[in-house]
Amino acid sequence: MPSEGVILNLQKILRRRKFIVDRSLQLKLLFYAVAYILFYILALGAGLFVPLMIQLSSAEQTSPEALPVATNFLYLHYHFWPVALLSVVVVALHSILTSHKIAGPLYRFRRIFEDLKEGTIPKTVNLRRGDLLQAEMQSINEMLDGIRAKISEIQKAEESLEQSITECKGRAAQVDDAGLRQCIGKLAERGDLLAQATRTIQIKR
Repeated sequence: MPSEGVILNLQKILRRRKFIVDRSLQLKLLFYAVAYILFYILALGAGLFVPLMIQLSSAEQTSPEALPVATNFLYLHYHFWPVALLSVVVVALHSILTSHKIAGPLYRFRRIFEDLKEGTIPKTVNLRRGDLLQAEMQSINEMLDGIRAKISEIQKAEESLEQSITECKGRAAQVDDAGLRQCIGKLAERGDLLAQATRTIQIKR
């Protein structure tokens, strides 16, 4: 018998693990899987039972030919349908487990896209062992690394531009040239707009 500690740990794992992550997607996949297995069961059942039913309907009830046919029909009836029902249950459970390995990564993908829409570069995401779409997750992580590197370059260039504008302002103040000061002022305004745009981008480490 398992100890109480093992049972408690198992209960904690089951409570932490949420198998229904995306209800809409997983229910659709469950519906398709159950529909396929039901179609297969009905087709197989028709192939097994219909010929026997035809033989029973064409033979007389008291004839010697009717007894083995009826025996085979009853044998299939008592053994086929329990196995068919068990198959539906197994396929349904397997569909939920498999769809969980798809819905989990898709949920993380959506979180990443929502962060990008809000102007935030999320950190690298690792999927759980056994999850599907690992290659797609790796591609998204590489994309995030590339965006993060480009944003860092832009922010460094913006800081360098701000320093250069500050130096130009200092030198322009020593020269009696209103046009130069006006040109530097416009350049400073554009630099401020660039700085504001880069500051709205957040990078999660």
